[in-house]
Amino acid sequence: MFYMAEDIKTMTLLVLFYITDAIWTVTMFATCYMTEDKNTLTLFVMFYLTENIKTLIKFVMFYLTEDIKILIMFVMLYMTEDIKILIMFSMFNMTADIKTMTMFVMFYMTEDIKTMAMFVMVYMTEDIKTSTLFVLFYFTDATWTVTMFGIFYMTGDKNTLSLFVMFSLTKNI
Repeated sequence: MFYMAEDIKTMTLLVLFYITDAIWTVTMFATCYMTEDKNTLTLFVMFYLTENIKTLIKFVMFYLTEDIKILIMFVMLYMTEDIKILIMFSMFNMTADIKTMTMFVMFYMTEDIKTMAMFVMVYMTEDIKTSTLFVLFYFTDATWTVTMFGIFYMTGDKNTLSLFVMFSLTKNI
């Protein structure tokens, strides 16, 4: 082969295959030889060192996109094997929105659907009253509390608020 090609890369390829007798080694160097692409070589070297399909997928994704955020996302998934973290970083990657990131971090820490709903509502409305409403409902888990504040929120009527506060204190119809 070297005699026909007089090519040092081909010679190196064949020597490595001869020494290791590993088909993936020759494939790796053949791929690098054909493409002369350092990213491809790095990809195969990483797979060679780890023999881990997740690492290969991770670097393929980075190679295709050259996006550092995607790389970070897959590194996090690789370290934790946690699908929630992957979803969280996917959302942040798509939106690049710190509020969305915060929302998913809170949900990840609490695993509480009410917390998630609360952050979704305040995220959509950017309204502190709505946030307060959901916080109160979250703490009390009382339908009448959320109804009371919901009516006050919709009407902006202090008399209505007083009425519901009195009912709340006395529970006497």
